[in-house]
Amino acid sequence: MYTYVLVGDGAEQGSTVDADRARGALKSLLQLIEQTQAVAKSDSPFPQPIAARMNQFGVPTKKGIDPRASVGLEEYDFNLAQEYRRWFQVITAKDPRLNGALAGSGPYLVATRAPIAMLVGEAQGQRAVVAESPVLVMDMSGRTAASVPYYVGAFKVAVTEAQPDSAMLQPMKPVIVQYLVDANHAIPILEEFWSKSREMFVQPRKKA
Repeated sequence: MYTYVLVGDGAEQGSTVDADRARGALKSLLQLIEQTQAVAKSDSPFPQPIAARMNQFGVPTKKGIDPRASVGLEEYDFNLAQEYRRWFQVITAKDPRLNGALAGSGPYLVATRAPIAMLVGEAQGQRAVVAESPVLVMDMSGRTAASVPYYVGAFKVAVTEAQPDSAMLQPMKPVIVQYLVDANHAIPILEEFWSKSREMFVQPRKKA
């Protein structure tokens, strides 16, 4: 498996709610991927060099970056990521199960059985999709950094256990985590609303 770490439009600059969330989630995702290259959460029965190559994460980086260096937002090549995303949009457009995939703010994990260099090439003098491969899309659009580890965990389970063909993964657990995160952020707003609403119904006592 070759898994590409991509992101949607706007994440490079931020400045909107979706773009800021995508940027924060991408930062968390890059850190998480650097910590582990293994696909399975449990110990692999294969030697580590082989296990690491069973699923290779492809992270678009700027030219001149040392392959051994840590990759954060500063090293991440947003322009190259957009180019990859556009090609995967062309590839996934052929499959109705992937309708609308990669259209959000991201970030995404996009896994294929062949590297993108083998999927996109020259055809009659023009760049075109020259090979096919099942595509697995994990869409984290609109999710915060708190959800990222759960999405990655669900992705690893899908790769190692389900081994699906083309599909968009929509795991339930990350959605619940996101709901809890959003609810927690909403608590101060609800408290303020309740306090102001309560003041409307509590009549001041008359002085004797």
